[in-house]
Amino acid sequence: MDDPYFGSGQSWHELIDACTISNLNNPTAPAISIDPNNPSTFTRGLSLEPSLYTFGFAIKGMGYIPFILEVEKKLNVSMAMADLLSVNIYPVPITGNAFTIDMTASDALNFTYEFRNGNGTLLYTQKFKLKKNQQWTHVVKPSQGVPNGNHINRFVFTDGSVLSLQTIK
Repeated sequence: MDDPYFGSGQSWHELIDACTISNLNNPTAPAISIDPNNPSTFTRGLSLEPSLYTFGFAIKGMGYIPFILEVEKKLNVSMAMADLLSVNIYPVPITGNAFTIDMTASDALNFTYEFRNGNGTLLYTQKFKLKKNQQWTHVVKPSQGVPNGNHINRFVFTDGSVLSLQTIK
């Protein structure tokens, strides 16, 4: 469905240049600036105490749009590190005893990759440390080969979040 403000095919972070949050009940409190292209803001977490706030958005082609919002109880906002990794596994289905993973990190990420069979037995593991916007290609070649059946590809991050993808051979 088309967004009435942004149209079709675009995400909010592609159209918002900046966001500023100010506490209207405490004008001496520093404003919080958020760069929608820098996910670190959310992985570190954002906490708002109960108060009246103004949220100002600088939107491409539309200028500055403010909103006023009352936060009635403490609000904590964060993003799981697992949401900041884009993964492509191929070939699908796996045809040999190795396969490839293309990864792109939207922020600096530390994680462990696990390749498990359908019963959950660990067949391969590798630690990764990717920089922000880094693309990485990794060939997975377990020493005992890739068995036939369903497999679980787990990416376990330092914040405890997990990205799981299923593959088959």
